[in-house]
Amino acid sequence: MFNFIYEIFGWVLKLFNSITGNYLVAIMLFALLMKVVFFPLGIKQQKSQRKQAELQPKELAIRKKYNGRTDKNSTDKMNQEIMELYQQEHYSPLSGCLPLLIQIPLIFILYKVIRSPLSYISNYSSEQIKAIKDAVVACKDSLVGLTSSVEQAIAKGASALDQLSLTSILTKADNFEVVRNNLAGGVVIENNIPNFNVLGVDLSNTPDMAVFNVLLLIPILTFVFHFVSMKITRKLAYVQPTQNANSKTSMLFMDIGMPLMSTWITFIVPGAIGLYWLFNTILGIAQSVILKLMYPAPVFTAEDYKNAELAPRGKPQKYNVPDRTVPGKTYRSLHHIDDEDDEGEKPPYNPEYDGEGEEKTEENPDAPKVKDDFNRKKKN
Repeated sequence: MFNFIYEIFGWVLKLFNSITGNYLVAIMLFALLMKVVFFPLGIKQQKSQRKQAELQPKELAIRKKYNGRTDKNSTDKMNQEIMELYQQEHYSPLSGCLPLLIQIPLIFILYKVIRSPLSYISNYSSEQIKAIKDAVVACKDSLVGLTSSVEQAIAKGASALDQLSLTSILTKADNFEVVRNNLAGGVVIENNIPNFNVLGVDLSNTPDMAVFNVLLLIPILTFVFHFVSMKITRKLAYVQPTQNANSKTSMLFMDIGMPLMSTWITFIVPGAIGLYWLFNTILGIAQSVILKLMYPAPVFTAEDYKNAELAPRGKPQKYNVPDRTVPGKTYRSLHHIDDEDDEGEKPPYNPEYDGEGEEKTEENPDAPKVKDDFNRKKKN
């Protein structure tokens, strides 16, 4: 199954490369195609974020009800009410993660295809690739324009040569003829090797700090655009993150840590994959702007937030939980005893009344005695 997927990706890359004659442009077109194919998922993610924004007044009303409570019972109950709100409104916090989860295996598939161009773009069999490796080792002294990494691989033997190294060798016309003439076992190859050389830069190589060339621009630009992407994404978010110590630390990690991680990845993969990652980030910024224009953020007034606090939510509760935000008042925990103490107004305590009957007044001098647990409890 995976080979079938690899072959599809390889066929698309080969098609774009044959149309443009430039592997760099082919990679950009491939990234653009992937964005178009998965754009409906981007719409789904945007709708999910907008749905969360629409629920913000109700969610804030729940959080306000538990304001000042840090005990576990209160925290658990608050989270339970928020999840019940999500269920009633048919909203799932995980629905926006689908596009990201799909793009991760996409990167691995593309990595496999670009690392194996002879298999998935040139459509060489494993026997042909093995014969090419043996021929390269046999005629290594006749090959020209080899990089130091390729020379080191050849010195280790045929097993150390990967397909990117072979592609780097065969893209030079003189080397191709030398290798083809030294193929054993009657193996035949065609000159359909994808050319990774763009403006004199071999995109099959990985950036190297020891060798200053254009490939080093890929990690630098990746960091810059990924950093800008994080800022723009947060700016366009429907629900802004809370500004506390933990959230600020988390945002700092996202703003710096994620771009650094992407930069590190582009240092250990071939330049072709690094360019795909970079161009995909730029397209992601453009997609975020387009989707925000398609689905603008909802606007709420102070009255909307007030109505959300007054509106009933969920199933009727056995106990009515009062507003716990009275300044200067301390609450113990969200147990029923607190709710009972706050439920409604109780009659004032009369120290002369023993709780065995109604208080006699001028209007009712012969009032019958009835049991009153409330005043008796107060007296005791």
